[in-house]
Amino acid sequence: VFPLKSLSILITSGITPKSGGDAYTENKELGIPFVRSGNIDINGDLNFNELLYIKPEIHNTIMKSSQVKPNDLMIAIVGATIGQVGIYLDKRDANINQAIALVRLKDGNDIHYIKEVIKSSIGQLSLNRLKRPVARANINLEEISTILVPLPPLVKQHKIASHIYTIRQRAKTLQEEGKAIVENAKKEIEQMKNEIGKMQTLQASLILNKDSMKELVVDPIVKKLDEIHNDTKVINDIKTDTEIIKKRTRNIRKDTKNI
Repeated sequence: VFPLKSLSILITSGITPKSGGDAYTENKELGIPFVRSGNIDINGDLNFNELLYIKPEIHNTIMKSSQVKPNDLMIAIVGATIGQVGIYLDKRDANINQAIALVRLKDGNDIHYIKEVIKSSIGQLSLNRLKRPVARANINLEEISTILVPLPPLVKQHKIASHIYTIRQRAKTLQEEGKAIVENAKKEIEQMKNEIGKMQTLQASLILNKDSMKELVVDPIVKKLDEIHNDTKVINDIKTDTEIIKKRTRNIRKDTKNI
């Protein structure tokens, strides 16, 4: 078992340039990734789309001592993400703020194994004992250097790290599949809600159109039928009057003949 300091050639942290100041740039191609403690997720991965970027001249001058190189270990030492551990695997340079401890290991050690030791329940217990229970929990660099690391032969380190990596990848795949299932379920629910909404709109339309149909179709038909009925009554009255006239005419003719 060795303290982390004896396995490292560098343990340092960075600074935070003034928020919104001239040290930052929106040019992700020319800018230098600026890693903060909140950028290290539970798996130790970095999302470069969520990073801030600083100008190269800042990276190479006032923040030169905290430059991050590929395979550097990064440990969150301040705030809610304290204890998160990641490995910087990108080829381009990066930099860190004061909430991250940068650990650059000596040759002959498996960086992935060291990371998993610190992420393990024993490693996290050690960090919990070190951090100060203040408003914003923190651990200093000297305390980070005292973390004890059990160190088996390098071949064994590789084997342990590889085994844990396989388990984590399997868990990550299951997590992504779970997210996909949830997203598909959300889409199906939204589709069902849309269909229900259409049916409700149609139902409301039919209810509203009921009166309109009565006014536009039924009422005119009823009115026309009433008119036809009235016309028929008039015609019948005319027929009746005509028959009366005919009858009277016949009677008159008979009376005329008798005269």
